[in-house]
Amino acid sequence: MECGENLALEGPTQQVECTACQSVVEVTAQTWKNLLSFRTALNELRLAEGATRNSFLSGGGEATMFVKWGPQRPVCTGCGETLDVSAVSPGKNGVVHCTQCGHPMNTFPPPPWLLAVEPDALQLFGAVRESGAPMGASVAVPEEARPVSFACPDCGANLKINASAPRVLACGYCKADLYLPDPLWRALHPVKKRMPWYVTFRS
Repeated sequence: MECGENLALEGPTQQVECTACQSVVEVTAQTWKNLLSFRTALNELRLAEGATRNSFLSGGGEATMFVKWGPQRPVCTGCGETLDVSAVSPGKNGVVHCTQCGHPMNTFPPPPWLLAVEPDALQLFGAVRESGAPMGASVAVPEEARPVSFACPDCGANLKINASAPRVLACGYCKADLYLPDPLWRALHPVKKRMPWYVTFRS
């Protein structure tokens, strides 16, 4: 990545965009193969149900990936209760609801390119599709943030900046190139909280 910020992979994807610098980072098939291969150590480590391990994976160059893995069934991100995933058959799109708090978790089959990497991958839970919106789940449309006033350092004009503005933009009055400062950029592009997602495999 160009700016050195951390990125969260919210689901299986072949590229991810950095919200800090808007650069696009490729996630290769070999990287996904390596990430999913941790499960081959389950028998050797004899991990019990619910026991997880934290591991690091070098993605080449300066990239290092952190992955939490283990024989754990999907748990509710609202209350931590283990989810009954039998409500949705493998290979289908759907939503699993927590029996304790009712919190939903979306589920869908692996995309074809991921199956080519790992044919034993069966179903995904809690992941975000590459298109951005998880199918089968009720997704609330976020309210667009109100524009923020920002004074041009050169001419003092009051500019209205929203989340779609580039990091470097031209003042609409004096045409000077402006670099939006970190506090303003962070307010318009808040860092996403990492959320767990799960891959189930054929036994």
